[in-house]
Amino acid sequence: MKKKIIKTTPFGSVAIIWTILDGSPKIIRVLLSKPELSAEDQALKIYSNSKISSCAEIDSVGNAIKAFL
Repeated sequence: MKKKIIKTTPFGSVAIIWTILDGSPKIIRVLLSKPELSAEDQALKIYSNSKISSCAEIDSVGNAIKAFL
């Protein structure tokens, strides 16, 4: 499992959990920060073996999420 962390949004951090499936990136889950727990900390807790990683497609989705928020 891989993760991309978007640190600066009006609502705190956002974590995109993703993987490569059949040769293409697939988003598994998007985590939003909670008042008591950042998205980054949630990702660490739920997906403890995930590695920070990204690709052009995931960067594009991340930028769209950031722009929307």
